[in-house]
This record gives sequence, structure tokens and C-alpha cells, in this order.
Amino acid sequence: MREIHTCEIFDGEDWNKTLACNSKALYNGMYKLVGQRIAVCLVHGGVEPHFFSQRLLCQVCNLQPPVPDLQQIVDYDFREKMIKEFAEFVTSTDEEPQKNDAFFHGMQPTGMLLQT
Repeated sequence: MREIHTCEIFDGEDWNKTLACNSKALYNGMYKLVGQRIAVCLVHGGVEPHFFSQRLLCQVCNLQPPVPDLQQIVDYDFREKMIKEFAEFVTSTDEEPQKNDAFFHGMQPTGMLLQT
């Protein structure tokens, strides 16, 4: 489990890891391999992955995740871009509904924003 904890597919603090977007690991099948190793550990009563963030644990267990927070984004440049985009979205007027819809539509696959 120690090797999984330090694996390149996870980002964040030591005990608050989230999944990273790593195209090389995706191409090499690392996400699937790590998932299988974690499953084997859990099924056979081995060491549990106590390093998952609350959001990641809820998503893995199909539970309601906590309210998203842009500060949880590890990549500084992406976080700043999202904060800027969100600020523009909040200050936009109702005269631009297509822009607002496009913002929500683009963010839904990331699981960061939920349109109510």
C-alpha cells in the first residue's frame, strides 16, 4: 500500500490524496493496476487506503461527495484559471445564458460543479 500511496496517479497532501490527471499513467494502465491492487487488499482484509481524500472516498463508495471547493485543486495554474472562470461566471448577467450553460456543461464531467 505504501507504493500505491506514493504512486504518480495521486496528487495532494500525504493523507488527503486525490486522483491526478496523468495521461502517461492512463496509457500504461496504471489506474487500472492500482485499482486492482486496492481491491485485492480490501477483499482479503489487508491494509486499507487511509490516504484518500474525503471527496475521493465518497466517489469510490458511491456516496454523496462534500461540497466542491476550488482550493482543493492541486495544480496551481488550473486552480487560478478555474477561480477566474468562476468569478466571471458569477458576475455575468442573465443576458448571457448560453455562456453560463457552456460553463456548467464543460465543468460537469470534472465533478467540480453541479448545476441546480
